[in-house]
Amino acid sequence: MWINRFLEKVGLPKWSLVITGYVVISLLLSFISYVILEESLYSLTSKVVNQSPSYADEMDRINRDIQAYITNHQLSLENAKQLEEWHRAHDDLLILIYQGDELYYDSSLISYGYQESDIMYIPKTYALQFSDGTAWIDIYPFFNLNFYLWGRVLCVIASMVIFMITFMTLLHRQITYILEISHAVERMKNGQLSTQIEVRGQHEISQLAADINDMAKTLEQQIELEKELKQQNIQMIRSLSHDLRTPLTAVISYLDIIKQEKDKGEQTKYLEIVSSKAFQIKYLIDQLFRQCVVEEKKAPVTTLNADEMIEQCLHEVVSSLESEGFEALVEVEIENSFSLQMERHDFYRLIDNICSNLLKYADASHPIKFRICELEDVLVIKVCNKVLLQISDEIESHGVGLQSCRMLIESVGGKLEVYQEADQFIFECELPILQNC
Repeated sequence: MWINRFLEKVGLPKWSLVITGYVVISLLLSFISYVILEESLYSLTSKVVNQSPSYADEMDRINRDIQAYITNHQLSLENAKQLEEWHRAHDDLLILIYQGDELYYDSSLISYGYQESDIMYIPKTYALQFSDGTAWIDIYPFFNLNFYLWGRVLCVIASMVIFMITFMTLLHRQITYILEISHAVERMKNGQLSTQIEVRGQHEISQLAADINDMAKTLEQQIELEKELKQQNIQMIRSLSHDLRTPLTAVISYLDIIKQEKDKGEQTKYLEIVSSKAFQIKYLIDQLFRQCVVEEKKAPVTTLNADEMIEQCLHEVVSSLESEGFEALVEVEIENSFSLQMERHDFYRLIDNICSNLLKYADASHPIKFRICELEDVLVIKVCNKVLLQISDEIESHGVGLQSCRMLIESVGGKLEVYQEADQFIFECELPILQNC
């Protein structure tokens, strides 16, 4: 609006326009009220005074005094102005003396401070005898004017009261709005950030309400994001702590095997596995440390070679399972090398968690089937096993391993499905392939 542009140009707040409007409305209403009250007072006072029985008696007495003054001083029409001496002693009267159309005496209202609007009485007309003839006199009394003046003062006071009541009534809406904003801010301070303030009008206070709403919404989003990040951090630390146990257990197992193995070639093979697991533990500890100091690091793209990486992982898993009395059947259908957006050690974490769950819940009397294949742009890892009918109470489980698998897979845009068909427990995940080599 042009008014808003004008206020911005002259540097006045929009709120001043609202207050000015309230003042104008209040003044207009108080002025109309004053006019109505003053007219009512005048009409009522005139009616009461003119109908008073003492009014006619007083007017007759005044006429007799004037006539006595004219007779005693033997005044003629030509020197009628000599009545001014008598009139000075009776300045609460307006007197007009005339004969026909000729005016002989007219007491000036201005000289005595009265105006024609102050006349409330119906004038009385009498005949006066001068030394040279008869004339007529109109008498307009003001002797009850003080009563009327005090009534006008009351009208002014009443109009001022009406102004204040009107102005405060209009301003009350804005004051109530400010109080609503204050109460809403108090609730927000106490944690109720979902509180919203109704935006009314287009001035600074309504803009303040809108800004507070935006601030509360932003703050609420930041708090929710902080909670989510904190929960993710806790979940990640829990997952990493859990994943540390699997390679550590494998290291202990392989060290026991090395102690009993006499063949140097076998010892060397197991030492390489132990070394790989040790580096995996170091990587997990580094990841755990970064989570504790809230350091974010994007995982680099790692090339996973089908002939080396997957073959090596499966070899370690099969060895671990067979050492625990399980039979593993492996089917690999991969022809090309490819890239995955996953750390090498994260891939090991995924495989280790699968192995850990199998050791806990798989039935050793039935073979465990592994199938790894490349379908279009995804790498599919599918594991099937028969679930134990009775799980030992000594097995400690919090579901962290499966959650860790899901987090690792979803972090690279993959998909995980865990389901059961008859007595078979099936773990199937898909990892997106970024680049075929």
